[in-house]
Amino acid sequence: MPVEEEAKLRVSHGEFLEALRRAGVSFRLGKPVEQVDTFYDYPDRRLTSRGVALRIRRSGGGVVITFKGPTSFEGGVKSRVELEGPPGSAEAARALEAAGLNPTSDPERAIVSGGLTPLVVVRKVRVPVRLEGLRSRAYLDRVDGLGEFVEVEGPADEVRDLLRRLGLDERAVPQTYAEMLAKLRRR
Repeated sequence: MPVEEEAKLRVSHGEFLEALRRAGVSFRLGKPVEQVDTFYDYPDRRLTSRGVALRIRRSGGGVVITFKGPTSFEGGVKSRVELEGPPGSAEAARALEAAGLNPTSDPERAIVSGGLTPLVVVRKVRVPVRLEGLRSRAYLDRVDGLGEFVEVEGPADEVRDLLRRLGLDERAVPQTYAEMLAKLRRR
């Protein structure tokens, strides 16, 4: 199964880009993309209680269905199974099945008929950052209600090494944006 390995950093975009420059890491910024992520759960919160998530992401006119498995957090890097794909794909079907739903070509109907409801909506503008000479990639995220973050995705060892080189390893946070926003709502 595909495993996502990433570090989420609570750091300003300017500070991150300056740290890349100081460390001699060449980079190229991509075009900003708006993303709206809606997370779903059953009324009894069985997905949340298992530490898993079901998400529909809308971005640039496209839709992606994602199931994220339980998270482990070590050395600033989160690892978790991630199943995702566009509606109607085999990957989207596996994501729906992992969440306990019958896979269909219309995931939103499967979600509603399965009794799931929206849990939290994460709105953000994401700027991809190509890191020259690395397999990892970074994203500058401006999240509504939370501010600026940076995500670095790639092989866990490479991500940890990069964070140390940048002096940002202590800035990694284990929470997802959805968890952070849900916590703010509960206050």
